[in-house]
Amino acid sequence: MAINVSLGPSDVLSAVAQQGCILTGSRAAAVYLLDSATQILQLVAGHRLPENLGARLFPGEGLVGRAFGDKHALVADDRTPSDLRLLSPGHSAAMSLIASGRRWGVLLVMRGKRARKFSRDELAALEWFALPAVQAIANSHEFYHSVQAISQFQEANERLRVAGNIARALANVGYDLDRMLAQALDGACRSLRMCAGAVRLYDEQTGQLTTVVERDLPDAARDRAVPRSLAVLESLSDSKDLGALVSVPLVARERVIGVLQLVVPPGRALSSDDRDALAIIANQLALGVENARLFRRVGTEEQRLRAILSSTDNVVLSVDAEGRLLTANAAAERAFGFKTEACSGRLLSQATTNVALNLALDQARSQRDARRRTFQVHLSDERVLFASMSPIPAADGMVQGWVFVMQDMTQFREMDELRSDMILTAAHELRNPVNLTHGALELLEQCLPHPNGLQRDALYLARLGIERAGSLITDLLDLERIERRVGLKMEPCDCVTFLQAIEQEFHLRAQERNTCLQVRVQDGALTVWGDERLLRRVVGNLVDNALKYTPPGGQVGIEARAEAGQVLFDVSDTGPGIPLEAQPYVFERFYRLPDQPDNIKGTGLGLTIVKSIVEQHGGRVWVTSQPGHGSTFTVSLPAYQAIRR
Repeated sequence: MAINVSLGPSDVLSAVAQQGCILTGSRAAAVYLLDSATQILQLVAGHRLPENLGARLFPGEGLVGRAFGDKHALVADDRTPSDLRLLSPGHSAAMSLIASGRRWGVLLVMRGKRARKFSRDELAALEWFALPAVQAIANSHEFYHSVQAISQFQEANERLRVAGNIARALANVGYDLDRMLAQALDGACRSLRMCAGAVRLYDEQTGQLTTVVERDLPDAARDRAVPRSLAVLESLSDSKDLGALVSVPLVARERVIGVLQLVVPPGRALSSDDRDALAIIANQLALGVENARLFRRVGTEEQRLRAILSSTDNVVLSVDAEGRLLTANAAAERAFGFKTEACSGRLLSQATTNVALNLALDQARSQRDARRRTFQVHLSDERVLFASMSPIPAADGMVQGWVFVMQDMTQFREMDELRSDMILTAAHELRNPVNLTHGALELLEQCLPHPNGLQRDALYLARLGIERAGSLITDLLDLERIERRVGLKMEPCDCVTFLQAIEQEFHLRAQERNTCLQVRVQDGALTVWGDERLLRRVVGNLVDNALKYTPPGGQVGIEARAEAGQVLFDVSDTGPGIPLEAQPYVFERFYRLPDQPDNIKGTGLGLTIVKSIVEQHGGRVWVTSQPGHGSTFTVSLPAYQAIRR
């Protein structure tokens, strides 16, 4: 991200605008600077500027004027009142340029009306870039004023004209530090008729003073102290046959960053004009060194980020709010078979035809909700990736893109399938012994028509255990069939119809428990794409649990509604609620709340089955509960119309 331009103010301003576009992914950028005489913000440079952009603004006027008085980036879009945007169409972000307590102006970056909004990371990058940008602008202004001074000196002294030429030559080298210092030293020696010289800089990490470049510097000139402010002239030997050493400190931002050392030939005096020329050369040299180091650090940080993304085996890619590919690492390119350079800016569906990935993005775009999604991605080489899709929120809370991070879970999936096979086999093997035991118990009850108390208790406990084992085996087999999608029959399902059936199914049971069962369905069509038998089981399991945990006199509610391309089912109760620490685990296999009454039976698989069915239908389920105030389980499924679109 180095700005490889001369130190001329116009070049630096244009480079700042261009780099602002690159850093934030914007189409256009503008730089406003404050005119100290009129106190008006004037448009001085830009990159792809729109025609109707305001050229002169007062502080506090529009987005640019308000950003001038702020220390954070401000954003505006088409919903922002036009008097606040002030001719900044589409999505815009503005950041004040502040250095050493002085407000120089504002950097404005702009996107089109249909472009994505600025992300929090992009705004943070804009705020971060403002500091090196204003430093570069400040340095360029310092350079500009110095060039003006050189021009004045040129009229009075030819020597100063040469010094000015050296300073301009330094700027033309750009930010190649070694080349810049070598040319500066050669030019200074030649124009000032010095016989030797060196440039020494303090290392940014260790603070040690090291020689970067030198020309025929005698040993007597080495290891001399660095002056803190003014140039120092000292003899190199008592006989003065080696001449004298002049050391000029290189000062940037009020600190010494190095020293320029030149050897004056024997018998030659150092005039005041020579000293003035040395001061100018040293000033330009210090500015050049500081700028080169500054933008080298910026480039290093960018390379470090690229290295991190390239070195990870995880698939990482990002898209904007329209689904266009922004970035992708090498692992993503290998997994989906595209090249980032060729596909950047294109729709993700054009870069890869992976069904799961594109379906997840389509659902996220249709809902625009700021929640994290997880799903599985099957690749053509039979690998399976666990994908996490996280939204990129804007300052106003809207989603302006998504980041995908995917891990290879093929081995874990194979282990899970092996575990499922073992459970399925064990359940099948246990079903016959359980059935035989159940039949034996019935025969035993027939042989004991009048059991005593102990026999009756033993028979009850045996039957209770066999029934629980049978329920557990049935639930395990059902769960495995659901997860394997055995017999899954997908078709348009009218939610109103099966909710009416569920109401009839549980109506008598609710009356027996003295519980009020209420069903509320939103007007209009509520249709999902799914297996109606399994969806009825989802809502039925949730209603069954609600009736179990709701005390007599309580209420159980079923509500269905459409919202943002989804059909939502809420099953609520007025039971004891679920402790906060237990809520993350209620959908796990065999999990049951501790300290449950004996009359509440279950295998710990009911909610696991609910979650599995919902996920097989591309939806999600969650619980909202406060101890002592009941619970609400919510199921969200894609609406049939949304899927068709």
